[in-house]
Amino acid sequence: DATITLSSNATINNLTFTVSGNNDNAKLSVGSNTLTVNGTTLIDILSGNSNTDIQIGVNGGTAAGVIDFRGNVSFGPTTRDDGMGWLGNANSKIIFRGDLTLGQRAFVNVSNTPGTIEFDGTGSQTITWNNTFYYCEFNNVVVGNANNPTVNIVTGSVAPDNILGNLTLNGTSVLNLGTSRWNGGTSGGGTGNAGSLTINGNAVLQLGNNTGGQSGSNFPMRFSTVSISSNSQVEYNITSGQTIYALPSPGYGHLAINNGTKSAGANLLVRGNLEIKPAATFNAGAYTHSIGGNWINNGSFNAGSGTILFNGSVAQAISGSVSTTFNHFTVNKTAGALTLNRTTSISGTGTFTAGIVNSTAVNLLVFNDNATASGANNGSNPSYVSGPVRKIGNDAFVFPVGKAGAGYRYCAISAPLPSNTNDVFTAEY
Repeated sequence: DATITLSSNATINNLTFTVSGNNDNAKLSVGSNTLTVNGTTLIDILSGNSNTDIQIGVNGGTAAGVIDFRGNVSFGPTTRDDGMGWLGNANSKIIFRGDLTLGQRAFVNVSNTPGTIEFDGTGSQTITWNNTFYYCEFNNVVVGNANNPTVNIVTGSVAPDNILGNLTLNGTSVLNLGTSRWNGGTSGGGTGNAGSLTINGNAVLQLGNNTGGQSGSNFPMRFSTVSISSNSQVEYNITSGQTIYALPSPGYGHLAINNGTKSAGANLLVRGNLEIKPAATFNAGAYTHSIGGNWINNGSFNAGSGTILFNGSVAQAISGSVSTTFNHFTVNKTAGALTLNRTTSISGTGTFTAGIVNSTAVNLLVFNDNATASGANNGSNPSYVSGPVRKIGNDAFVFPVGKAGAGYRYCAISAPLPSNTNDVFTAEY
């Protein structure tokens, strides 16, 4: 057996740590020190038996040791009847700033687990799981600290193992799950809940599968709490169908729908922007979706029988390269106006509870045949359309129009002839 123990902080270029021999055990312990590896790292067992192993990290105790891998790390690529483990304690940390490949016999020690695994490169990082024999279950995982990496999760020979504690995204970091997954859970592949999923700042979570996580997607599951910043973004981006997970209150920050068809599985809460990107379709279903930011439609929107509720406390806009037709449309804003930067249509009911909608002759609010308007008022928070409103069809209609300084003003038409379903009336106060 051989143990290399750091007696002080150390910085080296490349690291090759290998073992050859039956029953040989090799350890690299940093204690309370920091080991920085600037180049590539290869940790492997070249020959041996089932009793041959390598252990890397803080071996025992409570020392807050750190290993900082600044290049790519290959951990046990050789296929052998042995094992290579990451070790530590609640105070220890292992930082990866390049790619990480976990080989067949790689594992994370169950009783001496590193406290934090941090991914903090300056660019793109890829994590590949090939550990077919043991579990590599990290405790707390942090993406982004001093830097803002894009971390790509890749299913190699196996899918990624559980995160036992917290998963945290910081800054403008991106966690791209691709078609893979990264869920919480308990030790040994258990299905109990882990700690918290936290997306801070302007961090981004990208989801490219319709399985592996929350129903209909690979949104991470089995975390006891989910906390998402209002400026963060979750992007559903597989080319086939996905179900958008209904996050508990307060819901998403920004929500992006990219490629293929995405369907709401329940009421969606979006505090920021909802963006439908080109080549994407959003199916609203029969639900009510609350939007606190902008509505940006550059793709396709199927309104279904649902409601889009604009309820932000700041200025909001409806924009994009494609005009949107809503089923039910509700404005209930505590502050700021909703401005139409594209012609916007309503097929069901337009409800004006609180807040002003700004329209222009170019960017109209249009009520289609059989659509109705209700609620326009001069209450403590008046609600009406400041600008022109168009009504199509053969219905009697009260236009929800008004102006600042005058408030809501009654304006109405009686029903045109029953056969005149294409009649058009436009009114503005």
